[in-house]
Amino acid sequence: MSKNTKIIKGLHLVNAFLGITFGLAAVVCTEKMASSLGIAFPQPSGLTEFRAMYGGVVLACGIFFALAFKGFIDDKSGLWMSLLFYAVVAPSRLAGILMDGPQELHQYDFLIFESVLLVWSVVALKRLRAVQHLALQGDPKQTGTVRPR
Repeated sequence: MSKNTKIIKGLHLVNAFLGITFGLAAVVCTEKMASSLGIAFPQPSGLTEFRAMYGGVVLACGIFFALAFKGFIDDKSGLWMSLLFYAVVAPSRLAGILMDGPQELHQYDFLIFESVLLVWSVVALKRLRAVQHLALQGDPKQTGTVRPR
């Protein structure tokens, strides 16, 4: 497996792990997870919404990345999903921090982590383009599951 493929598959694996772990935790341990994030729900419908949106949507993203890691979804789609996910989440968190004032420390930790994953997504997409370019030229050194589009 080439270095480029390791960078790409590594991102898919990290995203799959985070999405599945966070998503399952939000579905199964909804109240505990919400309260650890400083979210309180006065009515059960709030818990259901948290479970569906934080749990269900993030779990679905995690499964998508797991499928990309295993090769059932092409790397390009997986990387674009990662780029779009973090390109929306990180600036949204930053906007919240700027508009809502000082935050608990974990909000800044999340922002840093999401920004790192955003940069990793950009780098991985550039590596994919390099791999595809070499594959189109018939470079025998480029192997792995990366498929040109």
